[in-house]
Amino acid sequence: MCAPTVLQLNGLLADTRASLRKVDAVLAEAQAVGANAREATNDLGTLRAEVESNLRKVEALVNEINRKWPVCARHTTEAAMTTDLSVLKRRLGTAPADHAAQSLRYGAPAARGRVAGALVSAAMIVGVSLTGCSSTPPAPDWQMNAHGAVHKATQAYLAGNSRVELLEWKHARAEVGRTGRVGLLARVELTRCAAQVASLDPAPCDGFEALRPDAPEAERTYADYLAGRPVASSIAYLPEAQRAVASTGNAATLAAIKDPLSRLVAAGVLFRTGAASPAVASIAVDTASEQGWRRPLMAWLALEAQRAQAAGEVDVAAALRRRIAVVEDSVGKR
Repeated sequence: MCAPTVLQLNGLLADTRASLRKVDAVLAEAQAVGANAREATNDLGTLRAEVESNLRKVEALVNEINRKWPVCARHTTEAAMTTDLSVLKRRLGTAPADHAAQSLRYGAPAARGRVAGALVSAAMIVGVSLTGCSSTPPAPDWQMNAHGAVHKATQAYLAGNSRVELLEWKHARAEVGRTGRVGLLARVELTRCAAQVASLDPAPCDGFEALRPDAPEAERTYADYLAGRPVASSIAYLPEAQRAVASTGNAATLAAIKDPLSRLVAAGVLFRTGAASPAVASIAVDTASEQGWRRPLMAWLALEAQRAQAAGEVDVAAALRRRIAVVEDSVGKR
């Protein structure tokens, strides 16, 4: 049963509250010292606030264990948690009192570090608990590696970091290739192509096309959608976020997409099909700007500048080009 584990953590919380009372006592004494102790007193006040914050987080984690895993094997959690519990008790239970006097003399940075470390210990404890209580086997290494590489590659592409992007896509392909599953590799290629569509990159999705003969119907439909080809009879195969835009093609539907990248991909598809109204472009610009995605932001701003210039809105076009210059100037300044 998990009850003994929760009881231990609840006991730990009680110890932590006791340590808070000790800090309060030191604060009261420090306030009587006078002006010379004012800075140290402020440090201890900050320390107490941090301990309180960490206490609330530990309580939330305990509640989460109770809610999700009310029953589990006792030996799985107790043995693994013994060391972490003692560490947490030492850090949260005694550190504030032990370091109160030091804070008066030297300031509170070291004490704050101890408190931050205590939260790490709390997270480790709950992590061990959840691992012990879960019956789900761990994900294979290739799956975790591929997921991480795809995420890094996509973010690097959107940020305009071509070197990292190429390395991570290569890594993702290698990890998925270990499985021999064409459908999974096709999804990797389509994720890459979707980011390109979101950035108004006209390049074809050659990586997927080489896999098309053996790709599942859902992947083939998505590839056609990204290319701007009609998919009215196969909308059900599209990712859920894209279905409404594929059906209506209007800005209101686009704005309702919650995920920023999915929203930007849909805008890119509307551009490829000639349905990207000024409202669609405005949504795309705002989305890319909010996320700090340089590549799509510059592409959509350039599109807006061209439209403004063609409409004779010289001042608007000039303002948009200045905004593009700001984004360009951010490259290499991180």
